[in-house]
Amino acid sequence: MMPNTAVIDNFLPASLFEQLKDVFAPVSFNWFWNDNTGTDSNNVPLDDNFYFSHVLYGMNEGENSPLFKVFEPVVYFIDKHIPVAKIIKMKTKLYTNQNKRILYAKHIDVGKTATTKDKMFDNAAPNMTITILNFTSCDGGTIVRDEEYVSKENQALMFSNEMPHCGITQTNSKRRICLNVVTENK
Repeated sequence: MMPNTAVIDNFLPASLFEQLKDVFAPVSFNWFWNDNTGTDSNNVPLDDNFYFSHVLYGMNEGENSPLFKVFEPVVYFIDKHIPVAKIIKMKTKLYTNQNKRILYAKHIDVGKTATTKDKMFDNAAPNMTITILNFTSCDGGTIVRDEEYVSKENQALMFSNEMPHCGITQTNSKRRICLNVVTENK
């Protein structure tokens, strides 16, 4: 387990970051609707807030998008900070400006076993790292435990899967885009 949250500015080389950022051109990137932050293992929604995502890789499905290969190099930069045994999940997220600050439901990304919403935080799978790589700078961001981290372009936020966290919508830009990667540690 990571003891603290790590914030890494200029996480990717500028040329790679710009190449990945260009993938999100509004006309060519496919975003998919999510009715809520997520559900517990009984399919009970954690909240009723929406966002858009594009799943690149899932632990049960493997590669879920041809764009996975484009974003896969990010894992090599994660490995420089926390040695990666394998990828568990990789997806992009798009939060739209809703003209107010919205805190999404606190959650963990991977549970050890099926559980209910009220037992989720006691059930976090250990030895996994969450990396959130921001593609936009704005006043939205992520809360890890009770600490808020504002979205800053090409900044990575890394923390243990065992730390409850949530996203925050922005009010000063049309969209907030980030990449969420869950890796199992070596």
